[in-house]
Amino acid sequence: MSRKSKYPYEIKLKAVKAYNEKKANYNELSRQTGATVRGIKEWISQYRSMGEEGLLDTHKNKRYPSYVKEASVREYLTGRYTLLEICEKYEIRSNKQLRDWINKYNGHETIKGNKSGGAIVTKGRKTTYEERVEIVTACIEQGHNYNLIAQTYQVSYQQVYSWTAKYEQSGIEALSDRRGKRKPEIEMSELDKLKVQNKLLEAKNRRQSLEIEFLKKMKELGGGGA
Repeated sequence: MSRKSKYPYEIKLKAVKAYNEKKANYNELSRQTGATVRGIKEWISQYRSMGEEGLLDTHKNKRYPSYVKEASVREYLTGRYTLLEICEKYEIRSNKQLRDWINKYNGHETIKGNKSGGAIVTKGRKTTYEERVEIVTACIEQGHNYNLIAQTYQVSYQQVYSWTAKYEQSGIEALSDRRGKRKPEIEMSELDKLKVQNKLLEAKNRRQSLEIEFLKKMKELGGGGA
């Protein structure tokens, strides 16, 4: 299937060069070309990632291997990168394509790859409060390695990421399932809360201790080679 742009290659290239040479900003280029600001940003991203070739119309949809789809989605879910930054890194032609993968991933659907790349399958499952505490604890100890924890506990990457983020933003009570009108699945006494909180704090401390030891060893190795 052809992906023909409504904007000629020459117009896109001229706009990108004007931006790079600081002759016009996003809004000015949008007024000049009729494209949206988001469209202008996408042209610039394509140019940075693939050069002038990235601005050319393609005669067919680009096929991406599964590992590219998986890596790009998971990097976006860390919250450290924008859609455009990830598109540039993995040479994804459209951030709409990346958003589609993210939506499928969050919906626990299968994201199909090309014939040689297999497919990414993400499956969420129901968990108890105790399981979520254990998963978050392990995630913190492993330096927020969401992929490893998801595989270890047979839950989805998004579940691990969501539970860990909720805990770090709102504390242990955020790990309780409060959906619908039913009562919280667990009524926690103050002692229960303290026990869980201590468990999670101990995980953080263990992780910090490992990082400190690692840095000490690196410093010793560096000093020994001087």
